[in-house]
Amino acid sequence: HRGDAGIQESERRVLEPVEATSDDIVDIPFGEAPAVCTRLLDDLVARLWQPMRSCPGWEARLRALQVHELRDNPAQSHVFELRCMTVTAGHCPVLPASSRRVPTGAYARLSPAEKAKFDQLVLGYEKRKWWVRCDETQLTDLAREEYVLDPSIVFMVPPGPRRKARLVVDLRRANRRLKKGSSPSIDVSTCISTVRLHSSGCMLLLDAAQAFYKLRWVNMRALLLVRERLYLSDRCVFGISTGPGSLSHTLGALAEAFRLACRDDFHLLLNDFADDILCAGENAAKAVCWLIYVMARCGFTVGSSKFQPLATSRMKLLVLTVLSKLGLPAELFAWHTEVSLLGCTLSYDEVEAGTFLVVSCGRQERLDAARAQIEQLIAALD
Repeated sequence: HRGDAGIQESERRVLEPVEATSDDIVDIPFGEAPAVCTRLLDDLVARLWQPMRSCPGWEARLRALQVHELRDNPAQSHVFELRCMTVTAGHCPVLPASSRRVPTGAYARLSPAEKAKFDQLVLGYEKRKWWVRCDETQLTDLAREEYVLDPSIVFMVPPGPRRKARLVVDLRRANRRLKKGSSPSIDVSTCISTVRLHSSGCMLLLDAAQAFYKLRWVNMRALLLVRERLYLSDRCVFGISTGPGSLSHTLGALAEAFRLACRDDFHLLLNDFADDILCAGENAAKAVCWLIYVMARCGFTVGSSKFQPLATSRMKLLVLTVLSKLGLPAELFAWHTEVSLLGCTLSYDEVEAGTFLVVSCGRQERLDAARAQIEQLIAALD
């Protein structure tokens, strides 16, 4: 592996200075950076490369971005990087004719409307510079300097009742060359019980938008087959076997460091589940504003539609006071009547007898859908 100077030179060549784009995200307009956030970033940068325990042979670090480098949102100042110590440059993947026919044929079978949607989604990745077009000559040249994974076919999954149409990368061939990774898990009942004990009538759930793609590989690229085109990506492409572990050692590490940084100031419940984060407690409003701010500094943004604030009447009034003291607008929190967490729906029921946390399992709808599919299969066999 090259040293940091070599890495930065590679970035200088590949990443053009482009204007950062901002989608519909939760913006925390602090006049100046909170001291706790600045200290947190400095502490994480000082750690340098750290081994990823759940991903053998991998390391992760946080570093400051240079002026010329690509930013995924206007507030980004730092980036999490990943490197695999078990691969070396010089591997140029073979592109058999069959591997080119499959994505072309899959695209040809789409309806005109589906083709338009497919092209629109691909264009989104191109505009963000997450996927960069290349030809076979450029691929061969790059493979001399960086490790290029075996080709992966990109196809589209049509929209469903709850999900939009999305692109999926078949990384099975690429994953065979990498050691399997893992990620920590939490029992649902344990999480719900903890929320019951420590939420204090206020919980805030957030989702880091396209979190995997905010992590950047060093000296390694994914090779993507999109229609008849070739793309390269230095991002942690969704579907890579080490993806969940990578997220736990970056966004998860950020959440853990934030929790420790706040423990001397106030009591707080903070749990992370891959790209989802739960912040609860009487001080949750202040903490989550700091957290969303520092996440954006590291490239992670929170979509407005994926920010779920829930609180009792008493806590809503307290949150208004907190936002006012922080100099933040009152409309920052659009209160929900219920929120979703790990397949469950949570809400507060305020009645004369007291305030209760109501938890209902959201799995029945999925079971009903599965039962309907099974019945269709049985009917087809009869």
